[in-house]
Amino acid sequence: MLKTQPARRSFFSLSLIAATTLLASAAGARPIEECEHCRRWWSSVVAQPAFDESSGVWTKAYPPHRAADMTHMKLGITIADMNTREFKAEQSFKLSPLGWDLETLDLDAKALTIEGVSCEGRSASFTHDGRKLSITFDPPVPLGQEATLVIHYTASNPPQGLVWNIESRDYPGRAAQLHTQGQPETNSYWFPCHDFPNDRMTTELEVTVPAGFVVSSNGKLLGVKREALPGPGTTRLAPYETFHWMQDKPHVSYLVTLVVGKFDMVDLGTPALPIPVYVPPGRAGDVARTYGKTPEMIDIFGKLLDEPYPWDRYAQVLVWGFNNGGMENTSATTLYDTAIFSEESARDRDLNGLISHELAHQWFGDLITCNSWEHIWLNEGWATYMTPLWQERTAAPLGGRDVYDTTIRAYFDGVIGGDTGSAPDTPGMVSKVYSHPWETFRRGANPYGKGASVLHMLRRRLGDDAFFAGVRLYIDRFKFKTVETSDFRRCLEEVSGESLERFFGQWCERPGVPNVVVTQDFDPRSLVLTLNAEQKQVINGDNPAFALSIPVWISTTSEPNGRWITIEMDGKTASATTTLDSEPTIIAVDPELTCLMNFDMEQSPDRWMEQVRRGPTHAAKIQAIRALGKPDRPGASDAMMKLAMDNNAPESLRNEAANALASKGDLNRVETLALARLNKPGLRETVYRGLARVVGMTPEEGAGRTRGRVTNLLREAAAGDKSTRVRAAALRSLGDLKAAAGLDVMLASTRVESQDDELRQAALDALAAAELSEGLGAAMALAKPGVLTRTRANAVSVIGRLAKHNPGEAEKTLIGYLGDYELRVVRAAGDALAEMGSTKAVETIDAMVLSPRSDETRWMAEAWLKTIRDKHSGGIPAAAGQ
Repeated sequence: MLKTQPARRSFFSLSLIAATTLLASAAGARPIEECEHCRRWWSSVVAQPAFDESSGVWTKAYPPHRAADMTHMKLGITIADMNTREFKAEQSFKLSPLGWDLETLDLDAKALTIEGVSCEGRSASFTHDGRKLSITFDPPVPLGQEATLVIHYTASNPPQGLVWNIESRDYPGRAAQLHTQGQPETNSYWFPCHDFPNDRMTTELEVTVPAGFVVSSNGKLLGVKREALPGPGTTRLAPYETFHWMQDKPHVSYLVTLVVGKFDMVDLGTPALPIPVYVPPGRAGDVARTYGKTPEMIDIFGKLLDEPYPWDRYAQVLVWGFNNGGMENTSATTLYDTAIFSEESARDRDLNGLISHELAHQWFGDLITCNSWEHIWLNEGWATYMTPLWQERTAAPLGGRDVYDTTIRAYFDGVIGGDTGSAPDTPGMVSKVYSHPWETFRRGANPYGKGASVLHMLRRRLGDDAFFAGVRLYIDRFKFKTVETSDFRRCLEEVSGESLERFFGQWCERPGVPNVVVTQDFDPRSLVLTLNAEQKQVINGDNPAFALSIPVWISTTSEPNGRWITIEMDGKTASATTTLDSEPTIIAVDPELTCLMNFDMEQSPDRWMEQVRRGPTHAAKIQAIRALGKPDRPGASDAMMKLAMDNNAPESLRNEAANALASKGDLNRVETLALARLNKPGLRETVYRGLARVVGMTPEEGAGRTRGRVTNLLREAAAGDKSTRVRAAALRSLGDLKAAAGLDVMLASTRVESQDDELRQAALDALAAAELSEGLGAAMALAKPGVLTRTRANAVSVIGRLAKHNPGEAEKTLIGYLGDYELRVVRAAGDALAEMGSTKAVETIDAMVLSPRSDETRWMAEAWLKTIRDKHSGGIPAAAGQ
């Protein structure tokens, strides 16, 4: 699942994800952090070691056994009243025993009330402990025979897996609505199932709802039946409609979806492939603008993968209170409520990154699904990589090779910044070391950015023909199946003839990335150029040197088209030499990003500038601009300024140039860029964020005048720039400067409507960063129901950050929000209280640990208690049950 909100996420930081998933576009970069699994809300939870010394237990996570092959599920649900969080259900499974006769079947059934089970031709009894439903067959179901199991149950206010927003005075005019969220293992909160991705089945839902509501689920709609039924609590008849959905191709349990609500619907597809988009009432006119490229993406992906879109339709459904950005349910992606852009908002940015990511999951994640969570990169890495593949095949300015390079560079940056651990203390991207599935989504070796980077490196290593042939073989061989990393590797090996086990071992199974320093020595007499490379990261028995083949492109005055040499590294150091006809004018190390590495090389500003002008790739030009932007490297400021001001230059290079000037602390030039009112919102955003950084580097003498001048620039931009994203950037910079003079603009911005509530969230972040006491009152007001869910969560986080201004009231308020219905708000409150070390919250959090209804609530609460205990050196009671 990959992003929407630019606001800072406080304790559960998204900084890594934003870096790893930055997507360039003409309308502006928009990260994909909102994909469900991509969010780093759980960063406070530390992965458990693989071995428990006290018990001697090997704690690695393995897939659960499958006692039966569940081939088909039919689920009949009756919702009597959309304003009562309860439904009745009759569920039937077609199943066949695996391995031996089936006497007992265990299903996940969390917080459900099981009313009865039956199985034709035999008796069936059950026990249910609130989490596991254990069914005993008498006589057992014989191996090789199919049986039909029927379960009757009631779901009442499920604590996870199903979000049910009822009508409320806090949200006037908003109809009741529900949506489900199954990943990773939460669909078992609304229907019993084998809630793990190592089993696939076809599914069928018949859902009866009050007339006027619409039901969306997986697959195709077989029909809608209207009838009169007794209303809730009365014998009087009321109109109801039953929607019959059939998903006749197998998928895993977490991908089953149910949405009930009132929508405007616009179909962007054809009778052969419907592409409906469900949006809040009144927003139908914005659908084509926001989602209009979906049919093109489907066509490009189908041709690239030699696998047509595999399902009966592709729906995109916007729902209230969605905890993330997108979730790739089979044939029907769920998206957050404000993922629809007006004409004004669309000038600022687009959603093509999120749209392409979730669409790509229909192949990678749905058609082929990871067999266990350690292999989640096969879902997420591929979905992340498909975005630059789409960009590469799209006409400029939205796409092309330069945009592809920019996106891959951003992925590399995120991994380099986040994957800093080493073995054995830190798990790699593919590892069984986790105590909860979410940990596999949020590792430092992130399956999104690192997974996409690995795929890019494989493409560069094997070449397009072999790489895509291997990918197509992988899809043909494993569609409608579950997979592990070795399955993908073997397909590439079979097609290419290469042995890739070492490659997959060092990039997938171990943590960290190489830190490579290259030095150069050119002998003007012999004309021999020697390049020396050394890996500087931790190297030991658990973390050997990486095996790298580093390509280098070298040009001279008489050889402007350049030549290639390769530094082959199989140890800590390596060298390569070549004889030239004259002194090199460009030495571009790894210009096609074939190696995921943190790289540095010293050379003259003139040579770096030549690489900016004539580098062999867009990535090589970015590399040179960044080298010139290092504070300890003089020169080239005039050239960077010229590039930043050049309206004809690629926006990504202009952004890099502006950022380089800020990194060098060049206040005069960055101020000049701010005053120039540059024509691209993304560029102005970079400049205004850079201003705060530059002021922080200004010598103390004269800093007051500088700060006042910059504060005025930022105030003006925060209040009046035409772009929402630019205004948000200016607000956050005011906060970073702790500019009390910006208080009026910050507070005014908390009252301004904007796309995704971007201005309110930026203002909250600014007030918190500036540590202004007035921010606490603003946060208290915006944390209340009636505000956009994402803004509420941000406001709750800010209450924690500003609690020092009124500790008692802040702590009391945060403890109250631990009982909020919206999970985002609960997470934010728990995080804030844990960071505060709140002993008063222990009793409430301890009760959450004891709650039998929600595994994830318990998991979060245990992490909060651990943080509080650590802050008090264990001087508070241990968590319940521990």
